[in-house]
Order: sequence, then C-alpha cells, then structure tokens
Amino acid sequence: AGFSKYLSENSYISLPNGVSGYFSSNQSFYILKDFFKTFIPVAFSFDIPKGNKETVATGELVFESKGKRENATVYIALTYEGATWRITQFTVN
Repeated sequence: AGFSKYLSENSYISLPNGVSGYFSSNQSFYILKDFFKTFIPVAFSFDIPKGNKETVATGELVFESKGKRENATVYIALTYEGATWRITQFTVN
C-alpha cells in the first residue's frame, strides 16, 4: 500500500463505475486498486502544470474493460502537504 502515502487523508474520488465521494487515504487506495482491476490500464500520460501549493494535472487513460479498449480523461488535484505532493482529488471521466 505504498501508493496510499500519496493520497490525502480526505481525497475526493469520482469514477465511471459509480464510486463518488470523500475517502481516507487507505479507502482511496483500495477503491482505486479495485477500479484498475476492472478498468485495466493500457497507457496513461498526463501533464502537471507548475503550482506552488496546489495544482491540477490532466491526462489521458487508455484502458481495457470487458474486452473493449476505451479512452478516458483523468483529473488529479495535487496539494503540497508537509514535504510531499498528495492527491486530493482523482476523477476519471
């Protein structure tokens, strides 16, 4: 669960499988882990604009689900907390 250390303690997650809401870093980790078991990433690229204390990165996700390859836009809000960037929002449209 090393990835969970990059999730804020109150992250907002919105996914196309109907999951939406605020979750703890541990809950967020397992929600995303389950999501990516069904929506298997094939390719992902994103740009992170420069920000002092917070920024929103946008990217394109190519995934396979039920044998079909599809595209989605990903929005990741980042906030600088302590000495590291943490994910405060993870949205897949």
